[in-house]
Amino acid sequence: MDDRCVLSGIVYVIRNGFQWKDAPKAYAPHKNLYNRFIRWGH
Repeated sequence: MDDRCVLSGIVYVIRNGFQWKDAPKAYAPHKNLYNRFIRWGH
């Protein structure tokens, strides 16, 4: 999975105040976005 695509999806969700499950599929599956966000936060 492309890191830039995942990062764009994370920024999109946070900036727009969406829930992870509402992220567009074009970025990545919402579980991947959430898991990567949690992993990067530690």
